Amino acid sequence: MKKRNWLNLIIFLAGLSFFLASSHAQDKSEVWTRTLPLDPAKEVHFSFHDVDGDLKVVTQKEPEIKIKVIKEALTRDKRLAGRLLAGTKIRLNQKDNCFEMEILYPRLRTFFFPFRDYRRVKVSTEISLPQGANLKANLVDGSASLSGKFKEIQVTTVDGPIWLENIEGSFKLNTVDGRVTISQGRGEAEIVAVDGDITIEGEIEPLKLQTTDGDIRAELTSGTKINHPWQLRTVDGNIEISLPPDLSADLDLETVDGSIRCDLKMSLQTIKGRQKISGRLNQGGPLISLKTVDGRIWLKEKLSR
Repeated sequence: MKKRNWLNLIIFLAGLSFFLASSHAQDKSEVWTRTLPLDPAKEVHFSFHDVDGDLKVVTQKEPEIKIKVIKEALTRDKRLAGRLLAGTKIRLNQKDNCFEMEILYPRLRTFFFPFRDYRRVKVSTEISLPQGANLKANLVDGSASLSGKFKEIQVTTVDGPIWLENIEGSFKLNTVDGRVTISQGRGEAEIVAVDGDITIEGEIEPLKLQTTDGDIRAELTSGTKINHPWQLRTVDGNIEISLPPDLSADLDLETVDGSIRCDLKMSLQTIKGRQKISGRLNQGGPLISLKTVDGRIWLKEKLSR
């Protein structure tokens, strides 16, 4: 009998602890949702801005937009958490099929001037757009994750990674301090990074990649054809690119302080030591230009799977 009473007491205390923890978590977080109707006959343009939050965007077949924003106060003070959550606003403007969305953080008043208190609030935004939509996103200190079928994508981050997976469209991506990755992509890409690696995989054409302090890796899907010139540039980093053996293109490879390796059959036109090589793959075609200052260049053969 005593063992049963102890067991019941333990179960009661565990349930009470779970209830209190859940209540405390609810006091510190808030969920904001919207479903927006669209005109299916018109093109969709969605613009997003956030200073300190993560963004996830996918596409769907339904002609509507779904938005979910999770706000979390990073404090143990219940009253302060309530003020922070109430002060974190979502500004959403719509004109026809054009949308502008911005996360506004609470104003923290000081003796000299007020400023946005975004360090004590964490915001995560999830957006579902119709297929073929246009997206423009500006993030300062946060990550961007995208997947689906888009028309045009423009994403800019200051301090955060950009991740695209199972994605189709035209990509223009910029980051100051962050990694850029495209996995299972299809379309064209123009990417600029200051301090970060760039990794590309899929049927991406044409490619224009540039980073100052980072490596560039690109792997083309078998069957991809090059119809436009490519430019891959890095200052302090390596360039590794995997191409199908039947690809036809002209090549211009150059490094200042590094080496060049080519595993593909290539007809050489000019060669200057191990720092500069130009030539042709198969019948030749649009120019693939790979240049680095301090790093190696490795042209690999894409292995069939």
